[in-house]
This record gives sequence, C-alpha cells and structure tokens, in this order.
Amino acid sequence: MSSEDQPNAESDRDPRRAARDEQLGEGAERVGRMLGRFARKARATGEELAREARPEAERLARQARIAADAARPHLERAGREAVKYAREHEDEIKRAARTGAEFTARRAIPLPLRPIVDAVEQDRRRRPPLRDDRAPDDPPATGA
Repeated sequence: MSSEDQPNAESDRDPRRAARDEQLGEGAERVGRMLGRFARKARATGEELAREARPEAERLARQARIAADAARPHLERAGREAVKYAREHEDEIKRAARTGAEFTARRAIPLPLRPIVDAVEQDRRRRPPLRDDRAPDDPPATGA
C-alpha cells in the first residue's frame, strides 16, 4: 500500500487540507521536472561552450609559454644583479634592517615596561673592559 492509499486521520477530517497537500505535491513534481530540464540544458550548453573555448584557451596557453621563455633570460639577469647588489651592500642592508626592527620593537613595548627593557638592553650592549695587550716594558721577575 502506498502512502496515498493509506488513510490519513487528519486528511480524512479536513478534505481541504488533503486537496492542498495534493496540489503541493503536484507543484513540487512540476518544479522538479523543470529543474531537471534546466540542469540537462545547462550541462549541454556548458559542454558546448567548453568545446568552443578550448582552441582559444590553447592559443593563450601557447602565448603565455612563449612569453615566459622569452622573459627567462631577463629574469635570470635581474636575479644575478640583485644578488650582486645585496652582496655589495650587505652591511648597509643589515644596518637598515636592524634599525627598522629596533624602531618597530620599541613602538610595540608598552610605556610602563620601557625602563626595564632599556636596562636589559644596556646591560646586553655593555662593552668588555679595556685591556692592554701590549708587551710589558719590564719582563716579570722569575723566582730564580
């Protein structure tokens, strides 16, 4: 027995509700059929568009490959020049990076903590005491 053949206590009591349920079911069926037709049509159209677009896409891919091959020597030369520049100016680059990093770090430290950070930083940057590495004028006396 299908669900349509089975008696429904509510629909038996309210024939308007049963009619409305039937109409809703038929409407849903129509919408489903329309969606199915639309999907089949869209798929066919999409496949057709893809077939038509393929030659243009392949042509563009060939052009991109040719352009990349033509640009490769220029990019390699630019890369070598950048490496050379970085090696020649390494100290300046490091100094600028260190200065920028210190400035950024200082700005990130909350004001109440700055004296503590300054003290630690000064302690870290303390220079070792000066030593005199010259030979002494008088050799040390030996116990002989």
